[in-house]
Amino acid sequence: LAIDMLLYITFRDNTISSSLYQAVSDVFDDGHGTADIVEDKSIRLSSTEFTDNVKEKYRNIYTK
Repeated sequence: LAIDMLLYITFRDNTISSSLYQAVSDVFDDGHGTADIVEDKSIRLSSTEFTDNVKEKYRNIYTK
């Protein structure tokens, strides 16, 4: 989410930052999170897996 804020502040373009924010939210809505966020090991993702999920969601949002 820091990247989201950086993009918005730097470029004043809400399109990219809101799409990235939505992608992160969608992964959380799917019930996934990293070890620092969720305790349930069955839905816990590594940082790499979480990032991969966010990238996939972002691509789906941005290419609509």
